[in-house]
Amino acid sequence: LYTGFFRKSWFYLQFKHLRFAFYGRPKCTKLPRKTKNHFLVLEITRFITHYGMHFLLPGVIAFYFFKENWKKVWLILILTMLVDLDHLLSTPIFSPTRCSINYHILHSYFAIAIYLAALFFKKTRIVAIGLLLHMLTDAIDCCWIK
Repeated sequence: LYTGFFRKSWFYLQFKHLRFAFYGRPKCTKLPRKTKNHFLVLEITRFITHYGMHFLLPGVIAFYFFKENWKKVWLILILTMLVDLDHLLSTPIFSPTRCSINYHILHSYFAIAIYLAALFFKKTRIVAIGLLLHMLTDAIDCCWIK
C-alpha cells in the first residue's frame, strides 16, 4: 500500500490521531469494515462541526448582530480562542478523547460563571459572547466524544 503522498498531505496531518480508523482498531476488538468507515465519517463530521463553530459561527454572529463593524467583532470572537492556552498546562496537551469542559482551568464551571457575569457589562460583552460560544462548542464536542 503506497501512502507516500497521503502521509504528507494536510488531511493526514489533521487526522493522524485517527490512524486506527484507517488501519483498524487494536487487535483486541475486531469491528466490521462498515463500522470502521462509519467511525471515520463521524470523526470527520465532528472535526468539521467543531472547527466550523470555532471559526464560521463567530463570523455569522458578528455579521448578523454587529453589522456596522462585524470584521472587528469577528476578530475579537476569534481571539477568544486564546482561552485554549490552558491546554498547555495539562498532560498530554491534546487528547482526542478528553472533554475539556471542567478539565482545564479556563474551561471550568467557575470560569464559565464568570463569562456569564461578563455578559452584563457592556465593555466585556463581546469577549464574553466569544468565550461562551467557545465553551458551547467544547460542550458539543464532549457530547460527540461520549
